[in-house]
Amino acid sequence: MEESINEQVPKLLNKTAGKASCSIFRVPQNLVKIHPEAFKPQIVSIGPYHYGAKQLEMIQQHKRRFLGAVLDRTKEFGVGLDEFYKVIAIDEKKIRECYSEITDGFNSRQLIEMMILDGIFIIELLCKVGKLVQEDPDDPIFRILAGYGIIENYFGTDEEVVKYFNEASKDIIFDIKRSYLTKLFQEVNEYYKNTWHVRWAEFKYTYFDSPWAFMSALAALILLILTILQSFFAAYGWQGLLFHLSSASEPGEISPEAFEPHIVSIGPYHYGAKRLEMIQQHKRRFLGAVLARTQEFGVGLDEFYQVLAIDEKKIRECYSETTDG
Repeated sequence: MEESINEQVPKLLNKTAGKASCSIFRVPQNLVKIHPEAFKPQIVSIGPYHYGAKQLEMIQQHKRRFLGAVLDRTKEFGVGLDEFYKVIAIDEKKIRECYSEITDGFNSRQLIEMMILDGIFIIELLCKVGKLVQEDPDDPIFRILAGYGIIENYFGTDEEVVKYFNEASKDIIFDIKRSYLTKLFQEVNEYYKNTWHVRWAEFKYTYFDSPWAFMSALAALILLILTILQSFFAAYGWQGLLFHLSSASEPGEISPEAFEPHIVSIGPYHYGAKRLEMIQQHKRRFLGAVLARTQEFGVGLDEFYQVLAIDEKKIRECYSETTDG
């Protein structure tokens, strides 16, 4: 009996299962049974698991299309499909050892071609998203990338999501110290323990979660800066001027130019001075740069105008002289 058991060869489990090289596994059945469709790829699969599924044939055609686009670019360097094949073939054994289940159902050529198709697809997709290669905005593949959420609810109701996460850890033995993500867990915990990081995250969420929240925060910041400037000059500006006047032996010792801005001015005082025109052009350039970034959120110059217009009265009240001009 003992010999017959020892002679039995595993039909599913790879010999490398349990070793460091084995890092790709199927989802455990206790998780699959919670929501079977959630673990069945509906759009794309990478690698031998689920390869050949009928519902994934469309994306396979996109993979071949992406491969053709890459080969069109690499052929000018003398690199074709054969060169890709030779490079991947060197690591065929290592690739097979990555999977917990045996991959004998695919011969060498089939597995290598699969790796080339999947690898090129991922790289080309990242290049397109990162605008490293010319992209077609009407490319149907980008419909797949319509959402960028980290966790999205594909289960149905919120109650089903809660149920999933409550049951996901059942029957699973997890030792954080032996996980390959141990260092990452430690860094996340250390980062979270720093209260400044948490407060900064809360600040960004509160004031930069939407364009309107950002503009309201910007308007408040502008008012704060103007108030500080007003308070500073009210408290120290005239005192400094009187000190210089009283300490000067002759009125001619005080240069009028000392109180004239030569590079930049903020606000209505000195606005339109000829010597400041250069910095005004830089201000317009900076405004253009900001608008170029905010336009993707549908925020333009009109939106900034509307937000500041709300506080126009408060802004005018910040100045000691009338701004009716």
